[in-house]
Amino acid sequence: MGQRVLKIAHRDQAAVRRRSWLGAAVVVIVVMLAAGCSADGSSQPPPPVERAAQQVLRVAVGDDEFLGGPPPVANLGLLVDGLNPGIFETLTVVTQNFGLRPGLALRWEARSPTQWRFELRPDVSFHDGTPLTAAAVVESLQRVTGGTEDAAGEQVALRASRPRGLEADSATAVEELVVEIVLSQPNLRLAEQFANPRTAVLAPGTEAGDGSTPARTPTGTGPFRFATYRPGVDLEVRANPNYWDGAPELESMLFRFGAERDASRLLATGAIDAVGYIEAGLLANVSGTADRQVLSAPARSAFLLLNRGGVQEWSTLQEDPVREAVVMGLDRETVVEAAWPAQTEPSDTVIPAVVLGAVAEQVRPPTVDVTAATALLNDAGWVPGPDGIRVRDGSRLELDVLVRRPADGLPAVEQAIRKQLTALGIGARTTPPDAASTPLQRVNAATFDLFVDLRPQDDANPCALCRFFTIGPGGDLTVSGVVGAGPAADALYEQVHAAQSLDTVRRLATDILEVAIQDEAVVLPLASLPNPWLLSSQVQGFEPAAIGGAQTWQDVFLSR
Repeated sequence: MGQRVLKIAHRDQAAVRRRSWLGAAVVVIVVMLAAGCSADGSSQPPPPVERAAQQVLRVAVGDDEFLGGPPPVANLGLLVDGLNPGIFETLTVVTQNFGLRPGLALRWEARSPTQWRFELRPDVSFHDGTPLTAAAVVESLQRVTGGTEDAAGEQVALRASRPRGLEADSATAVEELVVEIVLSQPNLRLAEQFANPRTAVLAPGTEAGDGSTPARTPTGTGPFRFATYRPGVDLEVRANPNYWDGAPELESMLFRFGAERDASRLLATGAIDAVGYIEAGLLANVSGTADRQVLSAPARSAFLLLNRGGVQEWSTLQEDPVREAVVMGLDRETVVEAAWPAQTEPSDTVIPAVVLGAVAEQVRPPTVDVTAATALLNDAGWVPGPDGIRVRDGSRLELDVLVRRPADGLPAVEQAIRKQLTALGIGARTTPPDAASTPLQRVNAATFDLFVDLRPQDDANPCALCRFFTIGPGGDLTVSGVVGAGPAADALYEQVHAAQSLDTVRRLATDILEVAIQDEAVVLPLASLPNPWLLSSQVQGFEPAAIGGAQTWQDVFLSR
């Protein structure tokens, strides 16, 4: 019996952009006609936007997140939830509404759930002049599959960027511009996962390093080329005149690292032109009408993870009534207002609603009911002690709260949660991170009770964030299976990779969330956050990307 071919047709990326420009042009013409008609019926077109003589964009981006360690990670230009300087490109690209369009791959097809074929864009070169070939893509995919296999350590970052079933020997160059991939696990989400910024294509023999040697110089195919990098100070990139889709409008970009609280002041004084990749609360509107704030679609998910599989002192949440009391007793509106005042509203789903679409309405977290939460704890034998903290058989009801990082409002989330837990009679302690054990390592070792996390939707797979609730192949969890949402969620996650339509994936994603949120009470969604930007009035053509690491710059320019 012949093998069924699952074909996905796509338009050329340049054609998509040309049509977008055409649509924009139609809108501009309508506005011109409406605004420029005089009393005698004649029309006066508005003057064209004048370009500034110097097209150098200066951007303040807060802390330098590149090349962290030890040992240093070669990731300059490859962050998912951080700065994208336009050096690298991926095989596929996430659209603004979380669809998929061609990137370095013009077209692709899944010949079976384990066999894929990608046809590359012709006449594309890396910044060092090396042509883009199937062999170069194969080498880059081997980089994606590399890394340590230490389940308690770097495996977290590795699995987060490694598509399910992709092994070091999965990809083969069968023609000059054709890559065939044979996966070790079924995965019909591969094309969507290749839009993850971490899977970008690098020039052969190079890495995304500090530029100290040719081999350590970030070398991609993007509209901008690496120029200089001073760790903690700045990163400069310059226009790629040979970019396959036409040279960018800007001559260069200078990204300045530094204290986030100073960024808006720098914009007000004219020292920079844009501010991004920092907390929205620090984007003070200090220059009046000379600047404007723009927001991406809200695709960064903040949530609280509950560990039902901990051991020793982290075993408290193995009790169903305690987990249920926590999620039922926390007022999410209060938490969100404390962390992100007037910036967003509570989200009912861990996967952002902009990704799930209409089916997001099917996900409903428990209704806040402090009385019911108190009754659950009382019935389980946890009664208030002399200081208000509940006790049972001589043990105090205390939970260890872990925070992903001390930024993006997460410390305020932790404080608000601690306050509400105390009101329920639950003690909360915070263990600061240390060099020997990062927060994600502790999550995978199940040595925590509550985990406050913020992570972006990082590719075009609607169930991308589902991987944090499963130990199935392609999931983030590696050690303690009971930290996740259990066998029911694992079974649904298997179906995600066999689904032939994104609508089916979205429905499966909501089913997984219902298990995790309602049935097992292992996660409480908090909010979906946008990427905020503050721009000077000179910055034109900028569209904020929902995935920070997928931000584009080739159509940006400075006006007079």
